[in-house]
Amino acid sequence: MASVTDKILCFAVFGTAAFLIAVRFMPWDLALAVAGVSAVALAVFFKIAGLRRQRSVSVPEMCELLALMGMKKQTELFFSTLPPEKREECIPPYIITEIKGRRTAVACLYRFLDLTKEDIASAYRFVTEKGVSSCVILTRRRSRSVLQLTALIPAEFVFPDRRRVYNYLKTRCALPTRPEIKKKRRFSGMKAEEILDYVLDPQKIKYYLLISFCFLPGALITRGYLWMILLPLTLALGTLVREKVNGTR
Repeated sequence: MASVTDKILCFAVFGTAAFLIAVRFMPWDLALAVAGVSAVALAVFFKIAGLRRQRSVSVPEMCELLALMGMKKQTELFFSTLPPEKREECIPPYIITEIKGRRTAVACLYRFLDLTKEDIASAYRFVTEKGVSSCVILTRRRSRSVLQLTALIPAEFVFPDRRRVYNYLKTRCALPTRPEIKKKRRFSGMKAEEILDYVLDPQKIKYYLLISFCFLPGALITRGYLWMILLPLTLALGTLVREKVNGTR
């Protein structure tokens, strides 16, 4: 529901459905009020959900924001969360600290690419040079072949899951923040043809048909639901016709 058009369409469909159900049990004016209240309640729900999403960074967002920071800055971020007495050394992307009484290396390798065997080999060379026997690898994704390589190396490698890292940073108020961006109006400066390209996007046909299918059982009971099916079917048909016309040009 990212766009204004999607939200308006959702409110209209939800409100109309509430009206058609309520009108069977109460006068039409009360049913209309129920429909309005239902649409407003849905709008409030979307608003609250949107505010929560804006305030808190999710686990996938944390990984992407750390990757945007680069290995140097993310290493310094993790190093700053350690108690002063455990900040032994910081050599991006590695940290040497003490975990459960053991000298341990931490490799901060959040990137948009998967962890590679070369990353493991570099970490192994680092821990060997520093005389450390274990290494914690912070990464967003790893493959089975990478894990198989760690079985051949005489050093302990630990891969904490993303949720654990998220909770670690959250409890220390160190979660990365989203960069500030200016909000852009989706349809600002768009021509009518461009708006049609958005509304009649072939990728949306499956959603139009899904909405129609959801209201099909109700149409078998209440005739009013036929109007609920007509709008998304019309949009789906218009999309198909427009795609056919454009394809024959």
